[in-house]
Amino acid sequence: MKPDVIMLVVAHKQFDGPNDKSLYRTILVGDIKSAGKNELKDSDGEDNIADKNAYYCELTAMYWAWKNLKCKYIGINHYRRYFMLSDKKGKTLSSVISKDELLELLKEYDIILPKKKVLFPSSVKRYYATHHYGKDLELVKSIIKEKKPDYLGAFNKVMKKRSMYICNMIVTNKEIYDKYCEWLFEILFEAEKRLDSSKYSKTQKRVFGFLAERLLNVWIEKNNQLTVYELPMLSLEQKDYSLGKLAERAKRHITNEKL
Repeated sequence: MKPDVIMLVVAHKQFDGPNDKSLYRTILVGDIKSAGKNELKDSDGEDNIADKNAYYCELTAMYWAWKNLKCKYIGINHYRRYFMLSDKKGKTLSSVISKDELLELLKEYDIILPKKKVLFPSSVKRYYATHHYGKDLELVKSIIKEKKPDYLGAFNKVMKKRSMYICNMIVTNKEIYDKYCEWLFEILFEAEKRLDSSKYSKTQKRVFGFLAERLLNVWIEKNNQLTVYELPMLSLEQKDYSLGKLAERAKRHITNEKL
């Protein structure tokens, strides 16, 4: 009998996660040699893309779940980011959503996503160009035009928006999840063939994870018959506002179209 809901927690190192190990299952990604009793690895089984983790980040776990996991509902979290029922709760792991709370929402809604990140005054397109390399988003647009032309209108619409879903976090039934992954990875694998990231920094080499964040919004925009419920995101992440980080961002903004 397959589990009714599994919330995968993607991590690249050992960490202290939520207490409910029957709901929250750690999946380790990257160059980690061993896993604990309740932990999975993105390299388990024959069908995986674990060797692409430096470029795909949490997507190697998402791919593994698509190809290898059997359950009724599936969720993607990060070891520093989780869904919570109310942003009025405390900012600790005790605030993460429970199995009963999830199942109640999934009775009524097709997809659960984190509340949108407000980008104003930037658009989705401009925000990407400022923080990454705009030419890569244009490449994805050309692939969509070529291979998924019925999604081109949704892509153009999303690019003009001033907010977006981030972090590749999602909870939905496995059937919807599988359809999304099939669409997503077809586009990303084609982009990988055409994109040269050899001059990118270690952070910017995670380009396919960054692109996937935008593509999730495109897929949601196109498949708007699916009902979506937004939840607050519990973030345990410490932001880096160092001068070095800000200088890197400024340099990337100036040289964006030169690579």
